[in-house]
Amino acid sequence: IICLDSLGKKHEFAEDEYIDRPAAYGVFMKDDSILMVQDKTSLTWEFPGGGIEEGEKAIQALAREFMEETGL
Repeated sequence: IICLDSLGKKHEFAEDEYIDRPAAYGVFMKDDSILMVQDKTSLTWEFPGGGIEEGEKAIQALAREFMEETGL
C-alpha cells in the first residue's frame, strides 16, 4: 500500500500492516466563518476531529475531539 501523508510525502507498507481506524471530523460554522485547527506537526489547517475510541459512538468522539482541540 502506498499513501501520502498531510505533507505529501509517500509512505509504503505491507497490506497486513494496515490498521483501519474509524474517525470523526466536523465543521463548525458561524456567520461567515468556519472553525479550523492547525496541526502541530505539519502546520496544515484542518477540521477538528480524530479517531474514534473502542466502544465510543461517532458523535461522542466528535464531541471529545472538538473539546480536546478547540475547548468548545
